[in-house]
Amino acid sequence: MRFVAIKSVAAQASRGLERSRELLVRQHTQLMNSVRSQLAELGIIAAQGEADARSGSCNHGLYCGNRDLDPVFLCHRLSKRGSAP
Repeated sequence: MRFVAIKSVAAQASRGLERSRELLVRQHTQLMNSVRSQLAELGIIAAQGEADARSGSCNHGLYCGNRDLDPVFLCHRLSKRGSAP
C-alpha cells in the first residue's frame, strides 16, 4: 500500500473550488447544447459556441443581451416567428 501526504486545508479548499467550477462549466455546456438542439428541431439553426450565440449570429435575433437563455423570452420570440417550416 502506498501512503500519500495529507493535503493542507488551503490545498483542499482550492481543489474543491476547481471541481465546483468544472461542474458549472459542464452543466452550462449541457444547457447550451440542449437549447440549440431544441431550436434545431424547430428549424432554427443557432451558431455553436457561447460567443457566437450571444452575438446573435444565428440570424434570427433569438439571443439578445442578458436574456439569451430566458425560456419565456425564447417562447415569445418563437411565437412571433410563426410555425416552423
